[in-house]
Amino acid sequence: MEVEESIKLKALSDIASIDISLEFENILQEILKITCKTMNAHSGTLMLVDEETEDLKMVSSFGLSTDYIEKVYRAANEAGLSISSSPSGTVLKTGKYFAVPNIYNEPKNRPWHHIAKEFGFSAQIFTPLKKGLKVIGLLNVYREEVHDFNEEEINFVNIAASQASSIVQNARMCIKLKTNIQELNDHKEQLEEKIKEMHNALYSSERYLRSIIESSIDGIAVVDDQGKIEFGNDSFFNITGWPRDELLGKSFDKIIPDGGLNFRDGYHGSAGQNMKAKIVARDGQTRYLLISHFEIINNCQKKFVFIAKDITEHITLESELKESEAKYRDLFENAQDPMYMIDTRGFFKTINNAGCRTLGASKEEIIGTNISRWLTPESFESAKQRIKRNTSGVTIKEPVVYELICNDGEHRWAEVRTRLVKEGNRIIGIHGIGCDITEKLKIEQRLKESEARYRELFENANDGIYTHDINGFFLTMNDAGARILECTTKEIIGTNISRWLAPESLEIAQEVIKKYISGEPVKQPILLELISKNKKHLFFEFRNRIIKDNDRIVAIHGIARDITEKKMMEQKVNDYHKKLEKSYEELIEADRIKTEFISNITHELLTPLTSIRGFVELLDDETMGKINPEQKKSLEIILRNSDRLIKLIKELLDTLNLDNNRLGLQFGLVSVNNILSKSIQDIYPQANDKQIIIIKDIQPLPEIWGDEDRLVQVIMNLLINAIKFTPRKGKITIRAIEYIEQVKISISDTGIGIPSEKLMTVFDRFYQVDGSSNRKYGGVGLGLSICKSIIDKHYGSIWAQSNGHGSTFHIILPKLRCDSGENNA
Repeated sequence: MEVEESIKLKALSDIASIDISLEFENILQEILKITCKTMNAHSGTLMLVDEETEDLKMVSSFGLSTDYIEKVYRAANEAGLSISSSPSGTVLKTGKYFAVPNIYNEPKNRPWHHIAKEFGFSAQIFTPLKKGLKVIGLLNVYREEVHDFNEEEINFVNIAASQASSIVQNARMCIKLKTNIQELNDHKEQLEEKIKEMHNALYSSERYLRSIIESSIDGIAVVDDQGKIEFGNDSFFNITGWPRDELLGKSFDKIIPDGGLNFRDGYHGSAGQNMKAKIVARDGQTRYLLISHFEIINNCQKKFVFIAKDITEHITLESELKESEAKYRDLFENAQDPMYMIDTRGFFKTINNAGCRTLGASKEEIIGTNISRWLTPESFESAKQRIKRNTSGVTIKEPVVYELICNDGEHRWAEVRTRLVKEGNRIIGIHGIGCDITEKLKIEQRLKESEARYRELFENANDGIYTHDINGFFLTMNDAGARILECTTKEIIGTNISRWLAPESLEIAQEVIKKYISGEPVKQPILLELISKNKKHLFFEFRNRIIKDNDRIVAIHGIARDITEKKMMEQKVNDYHKKLEKSYEELIEADRIKTEFISNITHELLTPLTSIRGFVELLDDETMGKINPEQKKSLEIILRNSDRLIKLIKELLDTLNLDNNRLGLQFGLVSVNNILSKSIQDIYPQANDKQIIIIKDIQPLPEIWGDEDRLVQVIMNLLINAIKFTPRKGKITIRAIEYIEQVKISISDTGIGIPSEKLMTVFDRFYQVDGSSNRKYGGVGLGLSICKSIIDKHYGSIWAQSNGHGSTFHIILPKLRCDSGENNA
């Protein structure tokens, strides 16, 4: 029976007007009730795809007893089938309606014939509920008698299903929002307020976005085209260090120091690019911001939205780290002792100025040469053995004395201490500190003849030199040691080391003395903290040797070298490292919040766009009344731009999923010929509009293992690009050929081509051949990036070729098989 036009329109309007805040079951009952009554149907059911398991489930019925759904599942279980083995499974797979004029003549309904007979219906029509191209459920109408559904009835049920799809999606979103609000707010009044906000789209959107902006840890501000601040969130004023009332309505010149970075330069820069800005806070402190911006149009006026992140601490750390590195380099270059680094083969990597002076050569003459060039054969052999033992983990004695051959042939002696340089667990070199002991050796030789001369050397040494007995009482102390302790030698001699060492260092020193007495080895140098007469704390490296009388230890001789500045530098570097680690963790968290924000925004935009497009389709199809040609033209513009927005949002979602490795692929055996045929058929109208000839050179190809929808997405994207960049009356050629282990698809056009230097970057995200603001062709540059990711996940490859007169995109797909069923990627 045909349904009158006014009744249909009212029914569709009633479905669209269903209150999505009702209980979900009541919403489904309202959809079934309106549809069945309008169709004068016996009964009806609703089936939905589970959002988590992707299983099709019957969730509601109308005009049937409460145990109907249970009996349907019981019959399926007894037959050893799933519920999707019925015509509903065909609709789920094809996305198209399925009419059954006579249930008893439909093989797929055989397991349920007795149920149809029991409940008294003989005809069915199954129609898909869609979200984009994906089927999310079915709206099914049952007739009591055998019935051939006419085109008007089928169109009505399809439109009703489209409306129902939007209601179901919005209801599901409403349920999710209710749940989230319930978890966050224990008060009923606040929950009701949130639900009311969802019904008022404009108010809710503004409130929602304001909440996000105000809670953002990044500063967000809106500036007019004259540079005056119109709005800023709390974070913006906290970051800039200015009160809200002193900045709103004022120019950014207020916080930009003279001669500093012109903040407004960013107004005319490329949107999205980060720039660093130096500003002055209300208290006069200088702060550094990392700023990005984008342009908006509000009430026909150009505005700029700025997002600012405080990087003052990061800039300060970078500066301090550079200063620290400079200090260390200065320390290295200006040290009194030669310092160097060699690789494990004995080739010089670095050497300081003192080392160059010792060898009488420049850095250029030394770096890159082997130590054999500067050592006598005996010392070189000793050095080789030490390197071998050191790198193999054997403990070696420190220090060692080498005989050097200087650049002018002079022989000198150096006392060298070394340590391993590692990269992770791998030894990459040996760092050494040398002390030219040529003169010392000569003096020691002369000391055998003259104790007086030894005393002179002892007293004039730059390092503190001393002796103390095994109980820790000082026997001798040179002038350098006295200067270190800020007193005279008379005040030191006879005192115990406990008078001059910090408590922890005293314990270490006493333990060292015990080891000397017991004959245990002692690691050198020993780091101790001294306390001078004036209570100044200093850090020194001590190198000791025992003095024996026959076999009895009678004293300990030591040399103390001041490393206070080095110790302080090491502590600073450790502190800077901890700060950098904290900054890195904060950056990771900021990136996570950014990703979550984009995901929420794209979902919130997609839902109303889908609903808008559905209503525009109804108007354009004249389902809701006649329209004139001018109105139809306007509606087509709305549809076309809605599709562009939906495509852009989905591309953004795909890109976000790619970043998070959540691009779900449903693999199965698919026909490449069917994919190509379907894609060519879908884009043929666009090609025909530009009188473009499509040439097909496609061989019969085997089925491959892949995701059909995603592969169609790739081919469609390449074909749409080919049409976009090919002039009228051009040609597009599609070739497909099978190789032993691969299938190759090539799509060529006679369009504008791609410059050779840009062929390697066309698959980069947001890349466009013509990136200017007045470019001829639209798009945001995500399509080819998504294509490449999809092909990569199929273990294939994609690349472009161009000779300047058109382009060719090649795709290689492996002929993969899987014996264990479908896999998700």
